[in-house]
Amino acid sequence: EMSKNGKKTYGKNDPSTNTRVILISEAEYAANVVAACQWAQDHNDHWMVLGIPSSKSDNGSSTGIVDLKIFDSMLEGEFSYKDMSGVDVCLD
Repeated sequence: EMSKNGKKTYGKNDPSTNTRVILISEAEYAANVVAACQWAQDHNDHWMVLGIPSSKSDNGSSTGIVDLKIFDSMLEGEFSYKDMSGVDVCLD
């Protein structure tokens, strides 16, 4: 299925993949990240893990605080990333 901006989509409205996404922040506890990645690996045909980018400070370093504008674009299906095969994908 294609998103409104013409990119492939994954999510509840894409019956060809039925991929579910676990979103984690950069500030997540390492044990939770490992558990999420293990879950996705064990269910690799249905799950994947994406990091929610953090906002940047004035010097360009990460603040560790979720970038709400990007997070909103992820929820709205407007955020794109490259999947493992290099294809541009949007969350749906």
